[in-house]
Amino acid sequence: MRALRHRSTAPVSVSHFQPFCRPTSRRSRARALRAFTLLELLAVLVVIGILVGITLGITAGVQERSRVARAKSELATLAVALEQYRTQYGDYPWTPTGTGALAPERVLFNALTGYLGPKAGTDDVFTTSKRSFVELTRFTTESEDDGDLPGPSASVPLDNRLLDPWDQPYGYLYRPTHATGGSATWATPAFLLYSGGPDGAIDLGSMAPDSGLVADIPQSTAVNQDNLYAGRDG
Repeated sequence: MRALRHRSTAPVSVSHFQPFCRPTSRRSRARALRAFTLLELLAVLVVIGILVGITLGITAGVQERSRVARAKSELATLAVALEQYRTQYGDYPWTPTGTGALAPERVLFNALTGYLGPKAGTDDVFTTSKRSFVELTRFTTESEDDGDLPGPSASVPLDNRLLDPWDQPYGYLYRPTHATGGSATWATPAFLLYSGGPDGAIDLGSMAPDSGLVADIPQSTAVNQDNLYAGRDG
């Protein structure tokens, strides 16, 4: 009679069936995880930096174009105001030279706000403020004296100036009919308004002080490449 063998019910160790693996320390695993995280962080920072640079570049370009458009609009407004001034007084504001003469940008402000007659001399300040040809709320203005603002009357010309979008005063040049300097003799009075543009600089070269022709300004000069102009070329 053959003896029966019973299958053993003892648990079998799972480790007998696992492949051999080299043990890894906790420190090694942590170092690998940390290195991977730093690489990810650097990659994210690089991407963010690129996006910020692109955004700032686009924003700066839009803002600069907006300033240029605003300067063109303000120059056109001032040109119209000067034409109205001439209709009222028979001539544009003069920009005399010599000791004690007003700077052209001060002449422009005082004349268009109703304080100076065409000759723009210090003795020509109106005792009573007359017609203003500009709405000052539409412009940025600057004064050496905070209290020196347009009022009902003035005994001396105001120090205020009209500023462009880059906080530089708008330039003004006048040329009467009797002027002989510049590139041509003008048959009628004329003027030139200008802004130095984004770089705020303008090189008038050797043009005559009473010239108003854009052609008299050396356009090949680097600082004049971004200038903006408005005026009447006679």
